[in-house]
Amino acid sequence: MSFLKFLIVKFQFIALTLALGLVHFGILWWNHFPTRDALIDGGHTFFTLTIVGLILYVIQFSFHTKSSMTFSQFGLIATLAFLIHYSTLYFLKPIISAEYYWPYIWKIQGLRYTIILITLIAISLSWWIAKNREIQEKIRKQLIEQERALSKAELVNINNQLQPHFLFNSLNSISALTMFEPKEANRMIHLLSDFLRGTLKKDMEKLVSLKDELTQANLFLEIEKIRFGNRLHVDLSSDVNCEEKKLPPLLIQPLVENALKHGLNTQNNAIEIKITCKLIENSLHIAIENPYDENNVPQFKGTGYGIQSVKKRLQLFYGQTDRLRIERENGIFKVTLQIPQTHESTNN
Repeated sequence: MSFLKFLIVKFQFIALTLALGLVHFGILWWNHFPTRDALIDGGHTFFTLTIVGLILYVIQFSFHTKSSMTFSQFGLIATLAFLIHYSTLYFLKPIISAEYYWPYIWKIQGLRYTIILITLIAISLSWWIAKNREIQEKIRKQLIEQERALSKAELVNINNQLQPHFLFNSLNSISALTMFEPKEANRMIHLLSDFLRGTLKKDMEKLVSLKDELTQANLFLEIEKIRFGNRLHVDLSSDVNCEEKKLPPLLIQPLVENALKHGLNTQNNAIEIKITCKLIENSLHIAIENPYDENNVPQFKGTGYGIQSVKKRLQLFYGQTDRLRIERENGIFKVTLQIPQTHESTNN
């Protein structure tokens, strides 16, 4: 329980016992008892209820049970109420001066005991609820920490699966280029080194700027241009106001790789990968397009891991996957990302 909540609960408890003390004072004063005697009676009620309430607090917080009220707890509360009631009858006798105080108290003692008993039950229940909330809050925080740990593990797992997939293809290309194009092989090694260095530096739990993400995607495309030569063309357009907008890391590269793979493998001609970034109504829209031959799609069927990994990232960061939209029209395959730009993501 936080310190503020603790103070609020304590204030409510004191307010309840003070209110009952005032009620006792008011009843006696209304019935024309001396003010001094009424104050003594009300003060005694407030003091004894407060002491007993604190005892119940220690019991509830030290021996908390799943049930709000057990038979043994009720018996204890009834006994404590009895002690409070009869302490009023016997311990105040030497102090109260009014002769008609005792006949009046004996007449309403059943009612007074009932009120004290109900008050103690309410106090015990309030302590039980407070302790239950404290336990639930701890459980909630533990669940949040577990979810964060699982999300982090999933993000790391996705990243670990993406890296070898691209790395093996690049190493195979470098191996082939070393015999025929050693300069290009050397350039590819440097580009691959920069790409991997940038990837390893990323914290998979934190958002990155679009500028950094596009830089990483450009390194990937430069490597692929060496592999595929004149068959690959890239058209990248991004609004200036989009550069510092935030998004989860490594979202664009898998989609670009997916576009390149399916575009080049479903047709023999040169292809153009088109990447467009716009800011629309405080959301970052990223569209990636590639041509494909509908007749050759059945002959080349990928695993779909690139798109699935992006969907998983979106779910882990935003709790939803509908921020990725796929369209197929007139031989163009288009994937659109819609990334919200909240105050938190802007300052991340």
